[in-house]
Amino acid sequence: MALANPVPQQELTRTGQPVTPWGPILGVLLSVALNLVAAMGYVRFREYSGFTDHFNTIGVVFVLFLLCWPVAGAVRWLFRRTLGTADRALVYFCLMLATVVPTMGFCGYLLPLISGVSYYATGENRWQALLVGRLTPWLITRPGKPVAWFYEGLPPGKSVPWDLWTTPLLFWGLFFVVLSLVSLAMMVLLRRQWQEHEHLAYPLTALPLELVGAAPDRKLPLYRNGLFWMGFALALPFASYNAVARLLSLTGVAALKPTMFRVSFRMFRQSMSGMLSFDPLVLGLSYLVTVDVLLSVWVFFWIAFCCVGLLNILGVPPGAAFPHAAGGALFAPLQTGAVFFLAGAALWTARVHLRDAWRGHAKDDDEIAPYRLAWAMALGGFVVLWYLLTLTGLSIPVAGLLLGLAFAFYLGTTLLLAQTGMGRLRAPNAAGSMLTQLVGSANLSGNQMAALGLSFIWSGDLQLFTMGTSAMGLRVWHEARPERPRWALPAGIVTLILSLFAACIAYLAFGYRYGAHSGYGWYFSGSPMVVWNWTASQIQNPTQASSGALALMAVGAVLTCIVATLHKVYFWWPLHPAGLAISLINTTQIDWFSMFLAWLVKVTILHYAGPRAFRISLPLFLGMIAGSVVGASGSFLLGMLTA
Repeated sequence: MALANPVPQQELTRTGQPVTPWGPILGVLLSVALNLVAAMGYVRFREYSGFTDHFNTIGVVFVLFLLCWPVAGAVRWLFRRTLGTADRALVYFCLMLATVVPTMGFCGYLLPLISGVSYYATGENRWQALLVGRLTPWLITRPGKPVAWFYEGLPPGKSVPWDLWTTPLLFWGLFFVVLSLVSLAMMVLLRRQWQEHEHLAYPLTALPLELVGAAPDRKLPLYRNGLFWMGFALALPFASYNAVARLLSLTGVAALKPTMFRVSFRMFRQSMSGMLSFDPLVLGLSYLVTVDVLLSVWVFFWIAFCCVGLLNILGVPPGAAFPHAAGGALFAPLQTGAVFFLAGAALWTARVHLRDAWRGHAKDDDEIAPYRLAWAMALGGFVVLWYLLTLTGLSIPVAGLLLGLAFAFYLGTTLLLAQTGMGRLRAPNAAGSMLTQLVGSANLSGNQMAALGLSFIWSGDLQLFTMGTSAMGLRVWHEARPERPRWALPAGIVTLILSLFAACIAYLAFGYRYGAHSGYGWYFSGSPMVVWNWTASQIQNPTQASSGALALMAVGAVLTCIVATLHKVYFWWPLHPAGLAISLINTTQIDWFSMFLAWLVKVTILHYAGPRAFRISLPLFLGMIAGSVVGASGSFLLGMLTA
């Protein structure tokens, strides 16, 4: 089955889809182009764009949409041929690996953190003595005018000082590639368990599967369905309104006020702020999620929201927030315990499959790598990462604990992603923040605390990372039934390396040309100030290990265990444990109302019209996803042209 272009019927077979050289070639080239465009956008715009920011991967789906329909249709009309299903799936797989690189997944924090620590150092904050002097010199950029030029723009007659960045970027680039390969290997080992044994929904892959022509149980291409285009037409204006308003204002035609389609409200004696936010993209994605998961997200959000409000009234605030800790010092550990329980439960449930994969007894012909190679990549890569972290200044035990915490967040959040389909999903805490609560900054030397600040490059703001995107990419690649499934691994490795190179070059070239300080405010000023201020504060005012944080983690894990047991044992129990782990993250606070609407519509249709009506209505909501993606991406590109 195909979505976006009239593919010959022989291409719609479910087995043995051929892979041609065009698949990996286009995958790599489009991935590099995506990184160049994204990096330029972050340097040129101060505001959030959404193009490559979250797991909804708007830029990836937009490129795939163009490739599989308008471009493919034109190519077929001119040359009487088009890309096959496996080639399109390979392009998607490469793009999903590449979209992490220019964002908060890596480069979005890499360059600002390794340079901002010296650029923003002043006599008042004492970063030079507290941080710069303690960090390994070749892991950050040397203080001086060349760093200032990156933020403020090159003076006339000066050129980009590439040598200033070479050594730190080589080290962190190696770290990222190894981290990505370990994440990819873990998803190879868990793919069959999650996809074929547990039948996880993977809602984010629904539209990409239609686009590449690999979606099951659909007899006609989606582009022939009128409901799809109705949903597309409904969502497109919402996603593109602000860009059109900006363009009309620039041309003097009309003065339209930008809007976020949100209504704010306050409760609990004005101590709590909430919002009603409508987003067709969230509505479309949420409609693909199971009813119990949808119900749990908005119900647990309101339970947590009311708990925080009541505590505020009683004069018990949630506590000072750590960087990227959702819910403050009180509720972040609770959600962390929930995520860690889900990660541990996922490994326990998959223990038989993982044991068979280790012993070579499991079938792996259709995987991108043999299971034993995947095990070697995962374990060997973990050891390499552990060693590289010790080079940053962390002791062996602290580096090992940091890696363990980070991968627990990665795995738990990826599982939630496969269950909930929340495009703006994020982990409720950062590995570095959690480590200081468990160990205590007083038990870490100043050098180790400074090195821990660098961990926020790759394990801080976990709302886009390779494990999550590779899980989605592997699902689509497997459903495409390629003849040569192992083409994906070398294509993915090449994609990662070239994307990393392209993103770094683009950030530096555009930064020195336009001045990164005028770019996306959170990346280039907000994140360095938050991370390094917190790190300096921990060095100056060390804290002891928090038994309260550990107890709250245990409470979160126990609550999740209880809800998971009830969900598994009693068919009438309506709530899924996923909602506990993300009840107070900022994106749930934004998206809960759209998820509630999706739940309400879905329950109503299933109750009064049945499963058949639900299946008939699916193209409408897939159209909302497509319209939102095209509108948001078009707005981003239009903004670049008019900047």
